[in-house]
Amino acid sequence: MQIIASAIASTPAGPVDGSSRNHQISVTHGMSGYFAVMMAEFYCAATDDWTWEPWNSGLGRYDTTESAMAEGRVWAEEEDIPFLNPITHVLEDCRKGTATEPCEG
Repeated sequence: MQIIASAIASTPAGPVDGSSRNHQISVTHGMSGYFAVMMAEFYCAATDDWTWEPWNSGLGRYDTTESAMAEGRVWAEEEDIPFLNPITHVLEDCRKGTATEPCEG
């Protein structure tokens, strides 16, 4: 929660170009392998719209999606934000009991 708290504290009220609001953790793939990624929804004044962009990445690099998902779920729980399952595209929020499928880590 420390990453999000510091971002929120430095963000002015209301939509300002570059400000962020919603956050979630998911998994992506790059040259280094599969890894967890924190996504943030940013406001762009030029288009007057919100868009999802990578905010931070997890520490590990893995050979499989499932291995990266294990880190992502722990990270999401520590940050108290949802985890977006990259396989089913279901937003899991186990801490608040709102997952539409079982959360397993």
